[in-house]
Amino acid sequence: ARFSFLDHGFYRDRMVFYARRDVELPWRGELAALKSRRIAAVRGWHYGAQFDLARSQLDVSDVPQLENGLQMLARGRVDLLATNERNSAGLIDSLHLAESLTVLCPDIAQLDGYLAFPRDPKFAAVRDRYNVLFNEMVRSGELARLGARNGVLVPLHDSAVHNLAPCTERGR
Repeated sequence: ARFSFLDHGFYRDRMVFYARRDVELPWRGELAALKSRRIAAVRGWHYGAQFDLARSQLDVSDVPQLENGLQMLARGRVDLLATNERNSAGLIDSLHLAESLTVLCPDIAQLDGYLAFPRDPKFAAVRDRYNVLFNEMVRSGELARLGARNGVLVPLHDSAVHNLAPCTERGR
């Protein structure tokens, strides 16, 4: 109600679970299988419709920041961390947790991010102009090139240019 969005998303996030490498978990894409597991999720983040529907049936603790969730996972205070790979991978490396944590497959969801403008009519012209320019970036392939150069998954016409490694159970 407050925002007007561009026609195309400018990035796609892979929403995933991270777990400790030394613990085998029953994640095959069915959230119901995780009812007895302690899950951390970052407060205010959206994990997709499937997660939203199942959330009340799960043991989910909201954490204020991604780093808190990673530390809780590494110390065994939770069994899983729901997050996105884009924000998590670099932080895991900087916290020196890459040897102890791993991403699980399949993804919880893939969610697109859109640029938003205020709905106020005084912003309509700038939003419309930006939308024209952004659509040209999508059509010309410039958005895909930017995504590839920066390691960001980019949605294009209801599909995605996969610039990131496919979901694999690394270390499992």
